[in-house]
Amino acid sequence: MIAKCKWFCGFLALVMLLVCFPSVLRTFQVPENSSSISIVKDTNDNVDQFDCDPSIIRESLVKLRGNFSLSTGFRKAEKKFRCVESVTFCTHGDASYLENLAVLVMRWRGPVSLSVFASQPFLKKTVSAIDWWRNCAATEEIRNEIRANVTFHLITNASLDELRSAIEEKAINDCLINSEAVAVKKDETVTFYPINIARNVATEEATTKYILNADIELFPSVGFIRQFLNLISHRRNRRHEVFVLPIFEVAASVPAPSVKKELIDLYLRRKAVSFHKFICEWCHRIPELDVWMLVSGASAVMEVFSVVKRRGSQRFWEPIYVATRREPVYDERLGWSGGSDKMMQMFELCAEDYNFNILSNAFLVHKPGIKRRMPDKRIAGASDNNSILVKALIREELLRKYGNDTGCEIVV
Repeated sequence: MIAKCKWFCGFLALVMLLVCFPSVLRTFQVPENSSSISIVKDTNDNVDQFDCDPSIIRESLVKLRGNFSLSTGFRKAEKKFRCVESVTFCTHGDASYLENLAVLVMRWRGPVSLSVFASQPFLKKTVSAIDWWRNCAATEEIRNEIRANVTFHLITNASLDELRSAIEEKAINDCLINSEAVAVKKDETVTFYPINIARNVATEEATTKYILNADIELFPSVGFIRQFLNLISHRRNRRHEVFVLPIFEVAASVPAPSVKKELIDLYLRRKAVSFHKFICEWCHRIPELDVWMLVSGASAVMEVFSVVKRRGSQRFWEPIYVATRREPVYDERLGWSGGSDKMMQMFELCAEDYNFNILSNAFLVHKPGIKRRMPDKRIAGASDNNSILVKALIREELLRKYGNDTGCEIVV
């Protein structure tokens, strides 16, 4: 009788411990550096990673999108990822930004959906640059990661026939050509970089449920994918939420930190600052940043640090976050040079009362070098055009859709 009582009391104590302190259970999970990949159950949809995306096989298409020609998946990743098997890093840039792939793929170690813009004069050279990075990049490990995980999409202001001609040429395999030979400078004559078309295309072509849409110069903390999948596997169904990664800049004299412990060290030495601190600090700084720095600095377990609404003191916030593909899309009438290209989408998230869950030990860090405000006449002119478009069309559309009493700001 006593033995049975001891067994029952012990079982009851264990159950109470796991209910009251769920973090205890997480200590028994597969370590971050393990090479095995476990099947993650997605409690949001009650489906496992191998059964939830019937559209995983996507055909490469050449088509028009607005005023631009588009080729989706013209260079495909060798690996295939299903719904909650991973998280896709969705990004964009022109060929002058491809050098960032070397750092990005080694940190991310998962699927990347990359939209590359090429103006008509640089179209063929951009294709050659992409092929060079796939086949001839600095080390075999980097080349393997790019070929395995990166799917390239091409956007151009050239005609469909010119686009087809460029992508049908034989891929570059002559690695005796050095990187400078295929380097493409930014086309300064381009006044409208279709950043939101690029973002949306990269998102649409992802095969995973969760995506992180960020600029190619923003490098994620190491180990993010496994940590995030562990987090969501313990969460029940919640709609209208995204998961925010705080963003930082570091001095050009130091390497980009890989984990939060390194970031904290740089922050305390004043070698790291919140993103755009000297340009638009309120656009990106998270609430209670100093407290965030004190939490879980050495922990590999990812948790939600705090839940924030994009209202009040955060009404101008432009966080970068993990989301699903069902969230509001970016307005493709807005270009990068004019600024405010994300603000319309941010307004919709606010108006639909999204929760912004700030992650405890994940972050993004910009390519080293702290930005200072610098005048740019070309960007200023484009900004005026974006503002006119926003005021005349998009603002009216959003107010008609959501009303005037959302408590949310449309920033122009």
